[in-house]
Amino acid sequence: SLEEVCMKALACAKEARYQDAIAFHEAMQVFLDGTLEAERRKEEAAHLARQGKEKAREYRRLAELEEKLRLKAHEELAALRPHDAAERKAATWSLEDQAAHTRQQRMQAFNDATALLHSAINVDPGCAVAKEALADLYWQRFEEAERAGNPDDETIYRSLVERYHQGRLAKLLEGKGLLSIETDPPGAAVFVHRVVERGRRLEEDEGHLFGATPAKLELPIGHHLLVLKK
Repeated sequence: SLEEVCMKALACAKEARYQDAIAFHEAMQVFLDGTLEAERRKEEAAHLARQGKEKAREYRRLAELEEKLRLKAHEELAALRPHDAAERKAATWSLEDQAAHTRQQRMQAFNDATALLHSAINVDPGCAVAKEALADLYWQRFEEAERAGNPDDETIYRSLVERYHQGRLAKLLEGKGLLSIETDPPGAAVFVHRVVERGRRLEEDEGHLFGATPAKLELPIGHHLLVLKK
C-alpha cells in the first residue's frame, strides 16, 4: 500500500498524481494509521500470549501437584484396613480432598490459558507464540487422555494440536517409535507382523522380513509381533 501511494505521487502524468499536497498527506495518513494499528495489535497479542503462557505453566505445575497428591492418597488408602479408626483415615481423605481441589484449580488455569491464547490469535492471527503455546498445552492434554485411556479426548486434543502446531510437532503426531534389537549370537532374522483387531480378536498380518540383528526398526503406533529366527 505504501508503494502504491509513492508511485501515484511520482506518476509522469499530472492528472494521475495527487491533486495537491493535502490529498497526498491524507493518503499517507491512511497508510500510517493502518501501520500503527497493526503494530498496536501485535503488541496487544504479544501481551496476551505472555499471560497465556504463564497460565499454561501454572496448569503444568498444578497437574504435577495433583498427580503427587493422588498417588500418595492411593498408597495410603491401600495401606488402610476397613476397621482402622476414622482419625487414621482422615489424613488420607484430606489428601483426596486436596487432589480434588487442585484439579479444580488446574482446570481453571487451563481455561484461563486457552482463553488468553485464543484472544491473542484473534487480535493478531499471525501470533506464532500463542499458536506454539496452544499446541504444547493441547499436546499435554492429549498425552493425559492417552494415559487415562480416553479415546474421545484423545481425538479432540489431537485435532487441536494439528491445528496449531505449525509443523513443529509433526514427528510426534506421526507417532513412530524406534525399537533397537540385539541378539546373542547376532545375525537373527527379524520378521515384523502388524497386529490388528478383526472381529474383536487381535490377529497378526503376514508380516515381512526386516533384516538381521542388530537392527533398529521404526514402527508406527499400534501392536506388533516380532519373530526372530536363527
